[in-house]
Amino acid sequence: MSGSLNGRRALITGASRGIGRAIAQAFAAEGARVALGYAASPAKAEDAVAGIANAGGSGFALHIDVSDERSVAAAMAEALDRLGGLDFLVSNAGVILEKSLLETTTAEFDRLMAVNLRGVFLVGREGLRAMVAQGIGGRVMP
Repeated sequence: MSGSLNGRRALITGASRGIGRAIAQAFAAEGARVALGYAASPAKAEDAVAGIANAGGSGFALHIDVSDERSVAAAMAEALDRLGGLDFLVSNAGVILEKSLLETTTAEFDRLMAVNLRGVFLVGREGLRAMVAQGIGGRVMP
Protein backbone atom coordinates (compact mmCIF):
# COMPACT_ATOMS: atom_id res chain seq x y z
CA MET A 1 0.00 0.00 0.00
CA SER A 2 1.03 3.60 -0.45
CA GLY A 3 0.71 4.76 3.16
CA SER A 4 -1.25 7.73 1.87
CA LEU A 5 -3.21 7.94 5.14
CA ASN A 6 -0.27 7.80 7.55
CA GLY A 7 -1.11 9.75 10.69
CA ARG A 8 -4.79 10.10 9.77
CA ARG A 9 -7.65 8.93 12.02
CA ALA A 10 -10.87 7.18 10.99
CA LEU A 11 -14.06 5.95 12.63
CA ILE A 12 -16.06 3.38 10.69
CA THR A 13 -19.43 2.22 12.03
CA GLY A 14 -20.63 -1.29 11.28
CA ALA A 15 -17.00 -2.39 10.98
CA SER A 16 -17.09 -5.80 12.64
CA ARG A 17 -18.03 -7.58 9.41
CA GLY A 18 -18.84 -7.24 5.74
CA ILE A 19 -18.31 -3.97 3.90
CA GLY A 20 -17.50 -2.02 7.08
CA ARG A 21 -14.75 -4.46 7.99
CA ALA A 22 -13.29 -4.20 4.49
CA ILE A 23 -13.39 -0.39 4.70
CA ALA A 24 -11.61 -0.45 8.07
CA GLN A 25 -8.97 -2.82 6.70
CA ALA A 26 -8.43 -0.58 3.66
CA PHE A 27 -8.02 2.55 5.79
CA ALA A 28 -5.58 0.75 8.11
CA ALA A 29 -3.63 -0.69 5.18
CA GLU A 30 -3.05 2.88 3.98
CA GLY A 31 -1.71 3.89 7.39
CA ALA A 32 -4.75 5.33 9.18
CA ARG A 33 -5.48 4.51 12.81
CA VAL A 34 -8.99 3.11 12.86
CA ALA A 35 -11.83 2.90 15.38
CA LEU A 36 -14.01 -0.05 14.36
CA GLY A 37 -17.56 0.63 15.52
CA TYR A 38 -19.75 -2.36 16.29
CA ALA A 39 -23.14 -2.87 17.92
CA ALA A 40 -23.75 -6.53 18.59
CA SER A 41 -20.62 -8.65 18.23
CA PRO A 42 -17.54 -7.73 20.24
CA ALA A 43 -15.89 -11.01 19.23
CA LYS A 44 -16.21 -10.20 15.52
CA ALA A 45 -14.97 -6.66 16.13
CA GLU A 46 -11.93 -7.92 18.04
CA ASP A 47 -11.27 -10.42 15.25
CA ALA A 48 -11.32 -7.55 12.75
CA VAL A 49 -8.91 -5.57 14.96
CA ALA A 50 -6.59 -8.59 15.18
CA GLY A 51 -6.62 -8.92 11.40
CA ILE A 52 -5.63 -5.27 11.05
CA ALA A 53 -2.85 -5.68 13.63
CA ASN A 54 -1.57 -8.84 11.93
CA ALA A 55 -1.31 -6.86 8.69
CA GLY A 56 0.74 -4.17 10.46
CA GLY A 57 -2.10 -1.68 10.96
CA SER A 58 -3.54 0.02 14.00
CA GLY A 59 -7.14 -0.14 15.18
CA PHE A 60 -9.43 -0.79 18.11
CA ALA A 61 -13.02 -1.95 18.61
CA LEU A 62 -15.57 0.59 19.79
CA HIS A 63 -19.10 -0.27 20.92
CA ILE A 64 -21.69 2.07 19.42
CA ASP A 65 -25.45 1.82 19.03
CA VAL A 66 -25.90 4.31 16.19
CA SER A 67 -29.62 4.63 16.93
CA ASP A 68 -29.01 5.88 20.48
CA GLU A 69 -27.91 9.49 20.95
CA ARG A 70 -26.09 8.84 24.24
CA SER A 71 -24.25 5.85 22.83
CA VAL A 72 -23.14 7.84 19.79
CA ALA A 73 -21.92 10.75 21.95
CA ALA A 74 -20.02 8.42 24.29
CA ALA A 75 -18.47 6.43 21.45
CA MET A 76 -17.45 9.61 19.62
CA ALA A 77 -15.82 10.96 22.79
CA GLU A 78 -13.90 7.71 23.26
CA ALA A 79 -12.85 7.60 19.61
CA LEU A 80 -11.61 11.19 19.73
CA ASP A 81 -9.70 10.52 22.93
CA ARG A 82 -8.06 7.33 21.68
CA LEU A 83 -7.40 8.57 18.14
CA GLY A 84 -6.44 12.10 19.11
CA GLY A 85 -8.92 13.57 16.63
CA LEU A 86 -10.88 12.55 13.57
CA ASP A 87 -10.13 12.91 9.86
CA PHE A 88 -12.57 10.42 8.34
CA LEU A 89 -15.99 9.17 9.35
CA VAL A 90 -17.69 6.35 7.49
CA SER A 91 -21.29 5.81 8.58
CA ASN A 92 -21.63 2.23 7.40
CA ALA A 93 -23.82 0.63 10.09
CA GLY A 94 -27.13 -0.61 8.81
CA VAL A 95 -29.71 -3.33 9.12
CA ILE A 96 -31.68 -5.20 6.50
CA LEU A 97 -35.17 -6.58 7.00
CA GLU A 98 -35.70 -9.54 4.70
CA LYS A 99 -39.42 -10.10 4.87
CA SER A 100 -42.48 -8.85 3.09
CA LEU A 101 -44.18 -5.62 4.05
CA LEU A 102 -47.25 -7.63 5.04
CA GLU A 103 -45.19 -9.55 7.61
CA THR A 104 -43.24 -6.55 8.95
CA THR A 105 -44.16 -5.34 12.41
CA THR A 106 -44.14 -1.72 13.44
CA ALA A 107 -41.32 -2.47 15.89
CA GLU A 108 -39.21 -3.97 13.09
CA PHE A 109 -39.86 -0.97 10.85
CA ASP A 110 -38.99 1.42 13.69
CA ARG A 111 -35.67 -0.41 14.31
CA LEU A 112 -34.84 -0.26 10.60
CA MET A 113 -35.45 3.50 10.52
CA ALA A 114 -33.60 4.06 13.81
CA VAL A 115 -30.42 2.41 12.58
CA ASN A 116 -30.47 3.25 8.87
CA LEU A 117 -31.69 6.85 9.05
CA ARG A 118 -31.42 8.18 12.58
CA GLY A 119 -28.05 6.46 12.96
CA VAL A 120 -26.56 8.21 9.93
CA PHE A 121 -27.87 11.53 11.25
CA LEU A 122 -26.55 11.05 14.80
CA VAL A 123 -23.13 9.73 13.80
CA GLY A 124 -22.74 12.33 11.06
CA ARG A 125 -23.72 15.19 13.34
CA GLU A 126 -21.30 14.16 16.11
CA GLY A 127 -18.51 13.53 13.61
CA LEU A 128 -19.00 16.93 12.00
CA ARG A 129 -19.06 18.62 15.40
CA ALA A 130 -15.70 17.03 16.19
CA MET A 131 -14.18 17.97 12.85
CA VAL A 132 -15.39 21.57 13.04
CA ALA A 133 -14.00 21.87 16.57
CA GLN A 134 -10.60 20.63 15.32
CA GLY A 135 -10.56 23.35 12.71
CA ILE A 136 -8.71 21.16 10.22
CA GLY A 137 -11.56 19.68 8.19
CA GLY A 138 -12.21 16.06 7.46
CA ARG A 139 -14.41 13.75 5.42
CA VAL A 140 -17.80 12.26 6.28
CA MET A 141 -18.98 9.37 4.15
CA PRO A 142 -22.53 8.10 4.60
